[in-house]
Amino acid sequence: MNPPRGATTALAVAFALASFVLHYSLERRFDRLHVFDQYNVVFQADPNERIGAMSHGWGSAGRNIAHPNLANFTSPFVRAMAMVAVGVGIADGEEALRRSIGLVIVPFAAAVTAAALFALFLRLGLSLLFASLLTILGVVSFSSVVFASIPDHFALSVLIITAAYHLFLNTTRARAVRWWPWFVAMFVAAGITITNLMVVAILLLGSMWGSGRGRVRSAFQVVSVVAVVTLLTYASSFALNRVMNRSQLSVRKSTAWATTFISGDTFFAQAVGFPMAVANTIAPARISIGGPTPSYRPDDRYQFRFTFEDVPRQPTARSLLGLLALGIIAAGVVLSIQRRIAFGAIGIASAAIVAFNWILHGAWGDETFLYSQHWLVPILVLIALAVAAVARRYPRVTAWGVGVFVVAVTLNSLVLLETMLTILRAHAG
Repeated sequence: MNPPRGATTALAVAFALASFVLHYSLERRFDRLHVFDQYNVVFQADPNERIGAMSHGWGSAGRNIAHPNLANFTSPFVRAMAMVAVGVGIADGEEALRRSIGLVIVPFAAAVTAAALFALFLRLGLSLLFASLLTILGVVSFSSVVFASIPDHFALSVLIITAAYHLFLNTTRARAVRWWPWFVAMFVAAGITITNLMVVAILLLGSMWGSGRGRVRSAFQVVSVVAVVTLLTYASSFALNRVMNRSQLSVRKSTAWATTFISGDTFFAQAVGFPMAVANTIAPARISIGGPTPSYRPDDRYQFRFTFEDVPRQPTARSLLGLLALGIIAAGVVLSIQRRIAFGAIGIASAAIVAFNWILHGAWGDETFLYSQHWLVPILVLIALAVAAVARRYPRVTAWGVGVFVVAVTLNSLVLLETMLTILRAHAG
């Protein structure tokens, strides 16, 4: 029995509002502590550059080889809103207003994502209760608490990946591909972060296979679309930069910049730590304090960084929540591969996305948790599939278990967040 439409709409709006309030208020607290004034304090994120790119279109942080159109997709709208507000006398100081508007982008994207996740879980056959609990899990997972509360590209990627999951279900149910929504999703994903083009491509390919289309022909079509979107992404970046009179994307400088993120560890050593990075996405055991990176300046307020890379990768008793999350994710993968659940195809595609990131970040990136938003939705879907399978046989026990788990994750995120804020306040001066 489908839940009442009015109830689902009200809950979706409530989740969106709660998400926005949580992330925007936390973002303002980070801002008051001057976290956005320098590089790498929060798990090597660069909000100091991203806020300038997203609000004003400044610098190369939003128009480089990894993020070709991040600034072009965001700053024109922010500038237009600020210009209108100043023009009609609502506000003074366009530059300051642009920054204030820019700070709304990420929490707003997270709010829309919360509503979209809730709708996705309902479409996957979960009851209103389980869809609500897993939506809350997505909002309070430590990865979301952190990266949906700083001005960077991660929350925008989560939003477009969630949209691609809805396209997956549209394709498998219609047993036909509507190409233009997929093309738009891939173009936007690539413009924000080029590697997420592959995430959407995996979902497209999985939806085509899941709807019974020929595997070889489908693969050829997806590869062709990826090639076209890649060319269009970089061509549009050059064109938009020229129209907006911004510095052009430099292939040489961008490539040199990207190579600095090639992991210093061996592929095996880096890859071994990836499962713990997945666990940390939901519920880390503790945070470590690392020394400054080479990008720090002597006059920077914070001469340290929050990190998980210095935390021992061997599981401990404090890792229980994260390990439990890993176990549920693994169950979702197994059930999907065995086709013992109704949405096995979407589970296999989700597992493939996690595997893609596992391989990618075995070679690229030193702080693996920094990229955790890229696999957040796939692991939430795998958790949802596992929960749905168990709930069919043991609904009450599953409801209590998931409820307790979500409460525990919430408390864990709050404790770790307060730890971060306490340390920041002590050094804020």
